[in-house]
Amino acid sequence: MTVSRSRASKSGARGVFIREPADVARWASGGLATLRHEEAWVLVLDAQHRLIRASRVGTGTADRTHVEPSHVVRVASAPGAAGFVLVHNHPSDAIMPGKTDVDTTAQVLRAARRRGARLLDSVIVGPTGHSSMRDCGVLPEA
Repeated sequence: MTVSRSRASKSGARGVFIREPADVARWASGGLATLRHEEAWVLVLDAQHRLIRASRVGTGTADRTHVEPSHVVRVASAPGAAGFVLVHNHPSDAIMPGKTDVDTTAQVLRAARRRGARLLDSVIVGPTGHSSMRDCGVLPEA
């Protein structure tokens, strides 16, 4: 199964709000959360936390994906953007962040701060659940 282009464009439709990690998990359900390989996406939000753009920024293997922090921030700097959420899946369903997840999120946060972008959260999704790096204390309050 893949996350189709129609899912990405449909998800950017007006009316989809991303206000908490559970909203990210709902967005990812049936697509990203159930893939057998890792993918990373950027969910770009307006000031009301309405999804204005969803873009894949990394595709990997069953246990890793690489994202380039500067590319993530470029994608997140879309017109009308007030903030963004980085989301990726763990096909293994081990949804707690590992060292690589924490390190990558820290790199994206540093790149975002340099460009004046606002990383709201980094969420890991799996077939049966999700975790938020903000809720886990990995990210400071936005």
